[in-house]
Amino acid sequence: MKKITQIKKLTLDWENHYKETAMEALHWYSEEVDPEVAVAIKKFCPSRGSALDLGTGPGTMAIELTKLGYNVTATDISESAINMAKARAGDLADRIKFIVDDVRESKVEGKFDLIHDRGCLHVLDADGIKKYLSNISRLLNDGGILLLKTFSIEETRADGPNRYSPELIKSYFEQGFELLHHEETIYPSTLPVDPKALFCVLRKRLS
Repeated sequence: MKKITQIKKLTLDWENHYKETAMEALHWYSEEVDPEVAVAIKKFCPSRGSALDLGTGPGTMAIELTKLGYNVTATDISESAINMAKARAGDLADRIKFIVDDVRESKVEGKFDLIHDRGCLHVLDADGIKKYLSNISRLLNDGGILLLKTFSIEETRADGPNRYSPELIKSYFEQGFELLHHEETIYPSTLPVDPKALFCVLRKRLS
C-alpha cells in the first residue's frame, strides 16, 4: 500500500473526527469566545479590519468577529468542519469567507489585520511549524495582531497536543514579531477537566 504523506494523514484524521462527532461533543467546543481572547480583542486589536480565523472548527470565533464588524475569512483543514461552521453561522454565513485550507500549505491570499489560532500551532511537527511561521508572516499585515492559544507546559495529562511556554513562543516568533502579552489560562472544553493553556498576543513588526 502506498504510504500516506503526513499532510494527507492529518487531513483524513481531522475530517473523520468532524464527520463522526457531534459539534457539542467535540473536546474543544465552546459556545462563546474564550474570556481572555475577548479581552484581548478589545485591548490589542483594531476595532475593524480583516480577520483570519485559522482552524475555525465550529466557527465560534469567526461568528463573533463578524458580529464585531470584521471582514472574516475562516479556514479549516476539514471540509466537514467548514460545513459545520457555515450551518452554525446561520444568517451570518454569507458574510464570512469559508475556505478548506491547510495552514502548512496555505492557498489563502491577501493580508489580514488580525489572525486567530486556538489550536493549530500546537498540533504541528517541526517541519509544519516552519511552514506555519512562514505563512503567518506572509498573511499578517505589518502591525497586525496574532491571537495564539496553545496547550501549556503546565498541562500534565499524558495525551494531547504539544506544550508551549512563553519563552518557546517568543523564540519561534523572534524574527519579525514582538510578544505583547501572555497568560496561563485554560481551554474551555467538554472534558471533565479543562486543559491548561497558554494564550499569547503577538504583533508583527513594521518592515
